[in-house]
Amino acid sequence: MNALWMRARSELRAGRRSLMGLTLMLGLVCGVVLTAAEGARRTDTAYARFAATMHTPDAFIISGNPGGPIPVVDIQRVLRLPQVVSGVSGRGLFGVAESMQGDVLWNGDLNLGGAPTQQSLEQYGWGAKLLQGRFPDASRPDEIAVGYRRKPDPRMRVGDRIKIALARPDVPESALFNGFESKDQLLPPITVRIVGEVLQQGELQGSSDIVATPAFYQRYTPTTLTIPVGVAALKHGAADFPAFSSAVDRLSPGALVFSQNDEAAFVNRSAHLLTIALWLFAGLTALAGLLIFAQAPARDAYELAQENPALEALGMTRAQLFGLTMVRSGVVAVAGAALGIVLAFLVSPMTPFGRLARVAEPDPGFSFDTLVLVVGGLAMAIAVLVLAVIPALKVSWFGPGVLGGAEQTGPSHRSRVADTLAHAGLSPAGATGVRMAMQPGRGRLATPVRVTVFGAAISFAALATLAHTLASSVRKRRRDFAILKTLGFVRRQVSAAVAWQATTIGVLALLVGIPLGIALGRWGWNVFSAQVGVVPEPVTPALFALLLVPVTLMFAIAVAALPARSAGRLRAAPLLRTE
Repeated sequence: MNALWMRARSELRAGRRSLMGLTLMLGLVCGVVLTAAEGARRTDTAYARFAATMHTPDAFIISGNPGGPIPVVDIQRVLRLPQVVSGVSGRGLFGVAESMQGDVLWNGDLNLGGAPTQQSLEQYGWGAKLLQGRFPDASRPDEIAVGYRRKPDPRMRVGDRIKIALARPDVPESALFNGFESKDQLLPPITVRIVGEVLQQGELQGSSDIVATPAFYQRYTPTTLTIPVGVAALKHGAADFPAFSSAVDRLSPGALVFSQNDEAAFVNRSAHLLTIALWLFAGLTALAGLLIFAQAPARDAYELAQENPALEALGMTRAQLFGLTMVRSGVVAVAGAALGIVLAFLVSPMTPFGRLARVAEPDPGFSFDTLVLVVGGLAMAIAVLVLAVIPALKVSWFGPGVLGGAEQTGPSHRSRVADTLAHAGLSPAGATGVRMAMQPGRGRLATPVRVTVFGAAISFAALATLAHTLASSVRKRRRDFAILKTLGFVRRQVSAAVAWQATTIGVLALLVGIPLGIALGRWGWNVFSAQVGVVPEPVTPALFALLLVPVTLMFAIAVAALPARSAGRLRAAPLLRTE
């Protein structure tokens, strides 16, 4: 065991630059995956956490005055119903907002909210999230806050002054539904100053709210049209609202009772769709990133395994050689996962995603989701170790090769596809290129072709994946290209072989990617349709799918241009002499 750790420390010191590069690569992949996963959870829970921190009442009750069109409700009796934990009553005010020039704001729609009494302010607070500015001073009747609007009126910014014209006390209650017919139904306007912008429940669907102070209500309630209102907190929250609403209706048939559940369903439906997309992106990025990343440590393992025969001669067992490779992979896995966690935390202020979730987020800024970051980082590290097992097993069983180093023992598997195409009359360059694509090689000459096919099929970085594989293949198979040149291949044929390799990988990626994309697309559309309540009728764009074939092959050949040129310019004699 001491020999294992001594050798491991020596390799880690000697290859620290390579290890740092692998750690950075894994950290970037892990950071993207964890950011998407944390963003998904934060987006999906933003509104629920917003509602939980606002302490908003679960039910709102509106009563009319005797002789009016609105049903009269005994608010105090309602607040004594068995579903109610606590509640307060007050008087609702009505009017319109005007600019300082006398223009009607918000098309005459105005919802005068806030805290009608000091008791309600102490019990429920302002019931809003402060977006900018500050909350109004409860003791000042001339300070207000305006509610959130997606497109705010430029005349109603924080610091501006506006006017509020309240309804005259003799105005019929029908004006509350039909609108005020003229300014004669309004009292002289009151000048107030906007000191803050807030978000209350109900405003994400569109609302025209003003948050007034208890002092405002106390000063103007005696001189304007008011109706009794009440708010109540229920024992089991929204779950008790149907029973509560039925009980109120029995007390006063047709009574106006409502809650904010409709907005919660609206926001959650929108956020859930984005959450599904983020989870899919995180999963596909993790899969593609790990498949691409697995190439680098596997290549390093094969190259370092050239010293395995010497280490075995010094007494190291194959189990120790396996452990040596796993130690290197473990260092990269742990360091890369830790870097990914740090990166995800640093970019967490960019989450949640989506306008509604970002506005509703009660704790904007840095966020450390322990479940996602720690568990997700641990899962990525374990995945890297699992991917390292196969290369570690292979290199631990290497024996002396024909070049004096370590080569994997056992027969090489030929590609039946390449043999069939060669027998069918495909050119030597084409058959060689297909064989290089289908036969990844062995030992230190191995090229991760199968990984590239799957990575290209699901990865947004497919072109980078293909370019990396071709460049790696040309570098590792220089001896093969040199032998081909001694057998009569000219520069054009060597370059054509690399182009055929890229084309074959592109075709294999299409065979995997097109059916996978169609299946995932249909599933995604079915999920989306269920969320928005429409009949799912997915349509597969056949023409677009067919166009992918020539476009993919064109890009594959374009990516192969530089590696093909490099392979064609190899000089056989110096290369074989050095080998």
